[in-house]
Amino acid sequence: MPPGSRPASLLSPGLEWIAAAASQGTAAAVDDLVTWSAGSLAAEGTAELTLELRPTQPGWLTNVATVSAWEFETRPENNLAATAVEARPVADLAVGMQAAAAPVIVGHSLSYTLTVTNRGPGVATAVELTYDLPAGWTLIEAIPSQGTATRVDDRLTVACGELAVGAVASLAVRATPTVPGEAIHRFQADGFEVDLVPANQALEVTWFVEAPADLGLKKSVAPGQVLASRAVWYTLVVTNHGPYAASGVRATDVLPDPLRLGAVESSQGQVVAEGGTIAFEFGDLAVGQTATGRVQALTFEPGLYTNAAYVSAAQPDLEPGNNAAEVPLEVLPAVDLELVQWTLASSARPPSRGPGEGDAAQPGTTARHRGGPRVCVARRC
Repeated sequence: MPPGSRPASLLSPGLEWIAAAASQGTAAAVDDLVTWSAGSLAAEGTAELTLELRPTQPGWLTNVATVSAWEFETRPENNLAATAVEARPVADLAVGMQAAAAPVIVGHSLSYTLTVTNRGPGVATAVELTYDLPAGWTLIEAIPSQGTATRVDDRLTVACGELAVGAVASLAVRATPTVPGEAIHRFQADGFEVDLVPANQALEVTWFVEAPADLGLKKSVAPGQVLASRAVWYTLVVTNHGPYAASGVRATDVLPDPLRLGAVESSQGQVVAEGGTIAFEFGDLAVGQTATGRVQALTFEPGLYTNAAYVSAAQPDLEPGNNAAEVPLEVLPAVDLELVQWTLASSARPPSRGPGEGDAAQPGTTARHRGGPRVCVARRC
């Protein structure tokens, strides 16, 4: 057994010794030289020394190690080894996404911005931002704040170049989703420097793309002119014009005061009435399907009344302008007239009457106003 092995490691300029861990023996550093007294090694035996070093300058740094022992060395060519490492500056590239708070709807374009920020502590160079467009999205435009953007299939790559500490580079995107469901946006930033916080280099954002519908509401009243105390029927017709099915369809009718609810009818779903507000819960409507609701209203006072209704659904509506409708109703005054007829016998005989003529009866009529507004009656006898 050799009485002692003595490996030595010569540190490259730019490498600072921090600590050493040996499987046997002891190690010490003097200036740029680390000496390890490993002791004895059996034939085919192995000993290990782990050095913890800190680079103090960027670039390629070479560490040279040699080994020697008391015994005669039969193969001196394998007593030396060198390892080169690249020391890079550090930076912290963090990505983010900015978008307006709005529903994401099939066929509607969206604008959003991807950002990369250098949080330091050093300058970031050769910064590159990559973005994968979600499946089923059509790119309209992509404008970088600096550098150039290239596209290969659904991947956009922006060569941002250099970012000072605190600087931000961005990519403004405008795209249109063409299919409903989840849309996953993936993007990340890379640079030449070693990133201190790799977790914020990449980001994955999921948006839910909603399938829109176009609900149209039509409303009518029959009769449109009625005497006070009579009933009228309001009819609401809701149609889904597509392009997708609608769910949670709800049509709401609001009776104006002093009209009162008499009865309701619905072609599907259920009806919830509270005071003068009637809600038709139609539920699901396929493309082209129609649902109908009817409201009987009781009238009391003369006047001109406007009845309004509106429709909504769980999906965004492509044409909100046809989601509401209103109709006028004219309530006329009601009067109660009674017709009275009588006969009046005359006791005097007019001198002009001929022989055999008796007393003549004088008929008469009158109209009696029994209630309601004042009226004018014309009479002929």
